[in-house]
Formats: sequence, structure tokens, C-alpha cells
Amino acid sequence: MMSDARFRQLLSGLTIVARKVYSCVPKQEEWSIVEIMGEVTRQNMNMTHSSVAGCLDSLCRSGLIKESKNRFSQVPVREPKKSLSDLKDIITIPPEPTMSLPTPPMPRVSPPRTEPNLVEQITALSQQIAAMSVRHQQELSEIANLVSDMAIEVQADQERRVADVSQLRKLRDVLKEIGV
Repeated sequence: MMSDARFRQLLSGLTIVARKVYSCVPKQEEWSIVEIMGEVTRQNMNMTHSSVAGCLDSLCRSGLIKESKNRFSQVPVREPKKSLSDLKDIITIPPEPTMSLPTPPMPRVSPPRTEPNLVEQITALSQQIAAMSVRHQQELSEIANLVSDMAIEVQADQERRVADVSQLRKLRDVLKEIGV
């Protein structure tokens, strides 16, 4: 089970696409990637199987979802602890009795210092870095595919132009022979 603060921290580090895929993963049941793709399609998200699989892999590594025998589900999140202000709404505090004698001032006591758990912080950072590397790897792969497609289009355009120039040369030669 994951703490609410940890969940929020991990969720804030996700891309929009990964958040959308996360929203399609069930909390109580375990679904296959095909079932998750069905939910992605049902929510009118146009995504490829490989991008959903990449997002699921990233979400597994970040700890937001778990995988068991190629079936995925969200990791349960603990309810946030109630703060003191939340408890004030629940508990009614009786008014202080009035006294005729002045009360001496209370000495100031500084709150106890809580040191951040460095291991948790380092773990969180490492998971964020891992998630970023996956996101960037996916983005770079998509960009590389776009560049490859563009290169194929440019090559086809060049071949068309070479064919057009060849036809123009033949036409010129024919026109020279005719004497035009």
C-alpha cells in the first residue's frame, strides 16, 4: 500500500499520456493489456498498443501499478491522515472558563524537528529519474519514427523530380529533332 503523499508525488511526475493510461487501469481487478486498450479506446484516446505498453511498463517501474502474470491493477493508496484542522471540525472544544486571576504566560516551546527521511527522498528521486528516462526514450523513439517517415517522403519526392526532369529532357530532345 502506498501513502497518499507518495502517490501524489509520483502522479505529478507523469506525462499526460501516462496519466490517461493510469486512469484506464482498474483499482480492484487485474486487467490484461488488451482489456486496458479496450478502455483506452472506449475513452476515445487514440493510442497505439506499443505506447500503452510503454506507459504500463513505466507505471509499473514507478510503483503506481502492479503487474501479475501480464495483468495490471493500480496499487492501493492509503487515505491521507487527518490533519489537526480536520479534527477541529469533528471535535467540539468547550470554551475556556473565565477566571478572575490572570494566568501566567505559557513558555514557548518549539515544535520537535522532524528530519526528512533521506532514503525515501532518494528513492522518490530515483523513481522520477527512471520515469523521465522512459518518457524521454518513448518521445525520442516517436521523433525518430517521424524523421524516418519524412526521409522516406523526401526520397520519394526526389525520385519523382528525377523522373520529371528525365521526361522534360526527352521532350526537349524530341522538340529539337522536330525543329521547334
